[in-house]
Amino acid sequence: MATRKSLHDSFVAKLNGELTPEQVEIVKDKMTYNKVKVTYDAYCQFVPQMTDEQKAHILADLKTAREEAIDGGSSEEKSAIFGKYKGRINNYLSSQGIDMKKQEQAFRDKKNGAKPN
Repeated sequence: MATRKSLHDSFVAKLNGELTPEQVEIVKDKMTYNKVKVTYDAYCQFVPQMTDEQKAHILADLKTAREEAIDGGSSEEKSAIFGKYKGRINNYLSSQGIDMKKQEQAFRDKKNGAKPN
């Protein structure tokens, strides 16, 4: 009986055999509701002072989440997988001295026209 990993690997190998790397990325993104881009863009908006290294770390984590989420059956299961990785990303950013709660609030305040403290 095939395992989930072997089915995943076989599926991705078939995609790679038929499509360009860019097309494979598009298929993976469509299968996961574009969560990599949406989530990455949100982090970039909330934390505009991120370094290129921090951005690369976040993008790598989100792409790892996408690989797992491809195998998720429902949108809820896919979202839960991304949620796990967002927790890891938030922990990473915290270790870098970034408080996501403060960053999100500052973004909302700026968006709503509130003056910063």
